[in-house]
Amino acid sequence: MRHGLFALAYLVVAVATVKFVNPGTAVSLVWPSAGVAVWWALTCRSRRSFLLVCAFVFAVPTSYMLLVNGRSIETVWLLGVAYVLSGPAIRPVMEALERVREREEWLPAVRGREKLARIAVPGDVYRLLIASLITLPLAKCVSMVWFALDGDAVSMSLYMSLVLRDLAGVMVVAGPGLAIASWGRRDVDATALRHTAIALAATSVLLALIFGPGQELPIAYLASLPLFWSATRLPVSSAAVHAVFTTVTAAILAYWIGAGPFAAPETPVQQALAIQIFIILTVLLTLVVSTTVQQRSSINAELSALTMTIPDAVVTVDREGRAMPVNSAGYDVVVANPGGGYASRPIREVYDVGLPGTLSPIAQALGGGSVRAMIVELADPSPGAPSGDRRTYSVSASPLYGPGGAEPDQALLLYHDLTEGHRLVRELQRARDEAQDLFDDAPQGVATLGTDGRILQANRAFGDLVGVPEDRLPGRRLDEFCVDGDLDEEIGLALGEPGTLVRADRSLGAADGRSVMVALSLRTMTRGDESSPQLLVNAVDVTERQELHDLVSHLADHDATTGLINRRRFDREFESILERSASESGAGALLLIDLDDFKSVNDLLGHHVGDELLVEFAQLLTASVRSTDVVARLGGDEFAIVLPSADKSIAIAVAGGIVDAVRRRFRDRPDALGRVTASIGVALFADARYRATDVLLRADQLLYDAKRSGRDCFVAPGSGEGSTGPVPPVVPRDRVERILRSDALTLELQPIVELATGRVVLAEGLVRDAGSAQEMSTGEFVAAVERAGLGPELDSRVLRRGIRLLPQLQRARPGFRLSLNISAQSLGSDEVARVIVSELEVHRVPFGSLVLEVTETAPITDIESARSFRRTMREHGVSLALDDFGAGCEPYRYLRQLEVDIVKIAGEFVENMADGDIDSGIVRSIVDLAEGQGMRTVAEFVSDERILSAARLAGITYAQGSHIGMSLPLDEFLSTHLVDSAVGVDMEDR
Repeated sequence: MRHGLFALAYLVVAVATVKFVNPGTAVSLVWPSAGVAVWWALTCRSRRSFLLVCAFVFAVPTSYMLLVNGRSIETVWLLGVAYVLSGPAIRPVMEALERVREREEWLPAVRGREKLARIAVPGDVYRLLIASLITLPLAKCVSMVWFALDGDAVSMSLYMSLVLRDLAGVMVVAGPGLAIASWGRRDVDATALRHTAIALAATSVLLALIFGPGQELPIAYLASLPLFWSATRLPVSSAAVHAVFTTVTAAILAYWIGAGPFAAPETPVQQALAIQIFIILTVLLTLVVSTTVQQRSSINAELSALTMTIPDAVVTVDREGRAMPVNSAGYDVVVANPGGGYASRPIREVYDVGLPGTLSPIAQALGGGSVRAMIVELADPSPGAPSGDRRTYSVSASPLYGPGGAEPDQALLLYHDLTEGHRLVRELQRARDEAQDLFDDAPQGVATLGTDGRILQANRAFGDLVGVPEDRLPGRRLDEFCVDGDLDEEIGLALGEPGTLVRADRSLGAADGRSVMVALSLRTMTRGDESSPQLLVNAVDVTERQELHDLVSHLADHDATTGLINRRRFDREFESILERSASESGAGALLLIDLDDFKSVNDLLGHHVGDELLVEFAQLLTASVRSTDVVARLGGDEFAIVLPSADKSIAIAVAGGIVDAVRRRFRDRPDALGRVTASIGVALFADARYRATDVLLRADQLLYDAKRSGRDCFVAPGSGEGSTGPVPPVVPRDRVERILRSDALTLELQPIVELATGRVVLAEGLVRDAGSAQEMSTGEFVAAVERAGLGPELDSRVLRRGIRLLPQLQRARPGFRLSLNISAQSLGSDEVARVIVSELEVHRVPFGSLVLEVTETAPITDIESARSFRRTMREHGVSLALDDFGAGCEPYRYLRQLEVDIVKIAGEFVENMADGDIDSGIVRSIVDLAEGQGMRTVAEFVSDERILSAARLAGITYAQGSHIGMSLPLDEFLSTHLVDSAVGVDMEDR
């Protein structure tokens, strides 16, 4: 819409102006179309719209001359060029003048538009005038060429008239137009409109007197008087309207009516020149004066508003010491005096005792100098005022000169309150001092490093660690003191992830040759300057802790008696060897070794002799193998040797050598020592994989066969040298199923005594050899069953047989309970759960009489089903026990995942708890864990009175083992244990 209105206005004034040209002279008073074109171009917001304006300005006069006047097409394009030069071309010239003024590179288009879209200062008026004086003479030169080519007469007077004509049009249209557009909304209120109307009325009367008919006196300048008044009193827009009204009215009266002082010249050209100069000067003077006055008023208003709103106190002080607050904050830094005025409050420098009067900011400003940001304190002048009322300020002072004064009359002071900031600075300084004291006096070593790993600062404790005074450490690399590797990786990680704590353990070598183990922690310190980060290093001497840790680690992984690795360490290393064997050669062998008649040595000669025997036997085993082989004591008199790369022949040779060495070493010893021999089960990794069985289970089966074969021998797979007895076969699934269907298994009961009363209140049902499976041990048969996936079927048969015994046992002793083993394969079986519930209901077994003992022969694969199974059992009063607890990791996992009532402590810990502190500590920790969860405990492998007493002292609930009683058939169990007798408790005590 804006471009449409400009285009319509330009078209109308261009055609209308041509109609008022004096015939044969091409002279008119003003050429408003040039002013409209300039105003239009200055309001363009893009280069594209500017080019369209140029095209429109070019097309209008050329089309008019071609279609209306019938001019020649060969020359009329020159007229269009002249119109463009005298109109839109003024804008780029003004932009160039603006760039020259600011001495900048090419200004962005948006910035140029913002500066040229309004006349805000006189400089803009001057640039408009200068740009017009540059382009208009050039445009009229082109017009003269067109006149000459078209056959018209040309002259200097015509040229000057055309230049002034266009200049008058630009000044009378573009100048006021931009002024009105930029200032029209500022301060135009009812008063301004009323004053404008009065000025126009007065101007009308004055113009009528000056330019009226019959008036020829040269007093045209009197018309400027009202204009000067409006330029200094009215808004810029009102003054611009007043100037346009004055020039238009004077031109009409002088030129068309022929009245006034401009009617005297003889020719129309001379008369036009006089009127044009009057128009240009009148409009130019009004715009310059008006914008200058308005700019000064705006600056004064802005300064006043700024002074009144800034939070800093502004005060003036004259030579008599009278102070005058300039803004409201200024009253905080002055004090009232008896005369009703104000005086500045006394000040003193913060970092000095006092401030001499000649150096005060007021004295320096009154002397003609300036003060910038002097830090001072303002004191309360009232007597006895507390020092806490003082506030800290940054004071700046400047001189103020009066009209024509050689010396300043007043001092202008600016007070910026720094009280809180200064307090924070003092606190930060105090915190920095405290941090430095903490750094210097820290008991552990502290240092800062640069990005290159060089020490920037270190405290005394750090110097003590490396044996170098702390003042000699800066500049040295921390790596120089590390004897076990540099710190490049840790430094890079700390720098790459600022704020992350990076830890490293290093051995530092001191200057005196000693070595200390330190725990280092590195962290990038966050600072404002990220270009030079620093690392904070803490070094703590952990030499003693490391030695203790190594000792504890050794004790945790090694048997206290023999020094061999224990079951815990053996399990880790054996698993690693098995994995390597499966992925590499496939070779390897495991030897499980048991000392025959070891219990007799302990019973007859004492435990100290038994310990000496174990130590001697461990040394014999170590001497019988290579350093790369693994020798471990698994517990009691059971040992294991892993030969990682051995084949069958090597394994047999090693086993045979150990059996012979033991026989030779002990056969001539007196008493029970002379009967000590060794039984060994040799399991080959490849053979176990072929049989799809566990290597440890396979070795245990072969060890059992060696024991059954008369001891003092070894049994290995196959019929090779040194093997004794039949080799256990791989049992097919169909044969296992036939054995289960034959129902030839028997169940024996082993007594479990309650330590608090000494009474047998519980028994464990144990499966014994079947008549159809005499060629296999019980362990081999159970392993074959689980390998065939028939564990639930075996458990169902054993559970039926065991639950049927409960009524007979409880008739002999009311409240008696029975514990039956159940495979992990059955823990979650719906069929096994139905068998248990059904048998309990059929035989009317009292609530809480049955205990299910979970064995670790196979893992629990579905823990959710196991939990559901456990909930069903709990609903029918069936308790759950974990067997062999503490020997592996799975029981701990089951303890967390299942609701367990009883834990049976692994026998390897129980049988040594009376002699070893570690085993005793392990047992006590398991008892504490169980008691904390409301569970009862059973001690297995209780083989003598010492172990039984130790179990009672440890707080164990029940005890089971050879000292309590071996497993017996039902009738013998009833007659032997279910009588009024107790184990380890006198009748009188009971």
